[in-house]
Amino acid sequence: MSLLSYVASSLKILLIMLPSPALMQQRRLTIQEILAYQLPPGEKLARCLCHAEIIAIMDGEGWYYTCCPNCARKVRLLGQDYYCGTCAENVPDSKQRYKLIVRILEISGTTTFTLFNKEVERLVVVPVENILAELTQDNPTTEIPAVLNNVIGKTCGFDVKISSYNTNLGYEEYTVVKLSEYDPVEVEAVAEPSGAGAEAQNTT
Repeated sequence: MSLLSYVASSLKILLIMLPSPALMQQRRLTIQEILAYQLPPGEKLARCLCHAEIIAIMDGEGWYYTCCPNCARKVRLLGQDYYCGTCAENVPDSKQRYKLIVRILEISGTTTFTLFNKEVERLVVVPVENILAELTQDNPTTEIPAVLNNVIGKTCGFDVKISSYNTNLGYEEYTVVKLSEYDPVEVEAVAEPSGAGAEAQNTT
């Protein structure tokens, strides 16, 4: 790799690693800092950016939920109809959305994040409806579909919401509002150049 090619690759990776403008506006915290964070008096929630790797899907927590098409809140079955408590009405056309609780890791520690529909679909590139349509009795909805395991090993910038649910009640499962996926393979390739590229870099 020539020096020019190496520099071009480095610039490309820098662009890949940069989160979206919305994510860049958030304060960056480590997992340890998130776990210790306390909301200021009068504040109901805070937002921060955390860079970490997804290392597992929490088994037994499910992977989707049935929701109201108007507010996206979870609905409950009353008799033969679904009812939305937020909208205070029956929901004839309920929908299914992803809800995936994942364990994430970075150098300071580990915790759990909750990923919802758009962010899960961004990572697996498969709508939840497609997975549900393919399930059979041999593959019940209670089991995590194999395609969702593709999120494991992905390194992302997470726009995380910290609420009183986390700080006052002591629960983790921090809600991810948005995420930006990084490419660790390309990042590693630039971080550890070899061959002609490395020699050229050392001569400058």
